[in-house]
Amino acid sequence: MHEEYMNSTLTAVVPATVRVGANAPHADLYKELFVANTDKSTGHSMMRALQRDVKRLSFDGGHTLLFVFYSKSAAARWNQKALRYQNAVIVLHNTHRRPEDEGTGQYTAAQVEVQYAVRIYGAGRLGLAALERAFSLFSEAKVLDVEHARAKKTEL
Repeated sequence: MHEEYMNSTLTAVVPATVRVGANAPHADLYKELFVANTDKSTGHSMMRALQRDVKRLSFDGGHTLLFVFYSKSAAARWNQKALRYQNAVIVLHNTHRRPEDEGTGQYTAAQVEVQYAVRIYGAGRLGLAALERAFSLFSEAKVLDVEHARAKKTEL
């Protein structure tokens, strides 16, 4: 119950070029953020504010950093903010699914971006390039790869 009303989670997609251990400790994740976002004179107050607002920072072992904030108002301050992480830029997004959206098939661009794969049924007549362009336009999410469905897992 406490998690539902008090805490709020923002998600950041980590590019494939960034190396993060599957079970990286909370402190190591903060250290990487701190090193990338500060120098001798700038960034320290921003990182202190982030550390004050964030209850827990975790990596899912794939491509997503999860920032759990103490409150929804704290999370709202950081929503859509960009931070550096190692040599990449990550953007914090609210990927929470509202109860009224369940079962509708409607997703925000941030929710689509964290999906590993999306299947589009009935698009067989479209070419792969047209499908990629159309999906990029209406979803506003990055499309990394498009492929036709396979009859068997081993079929290439």
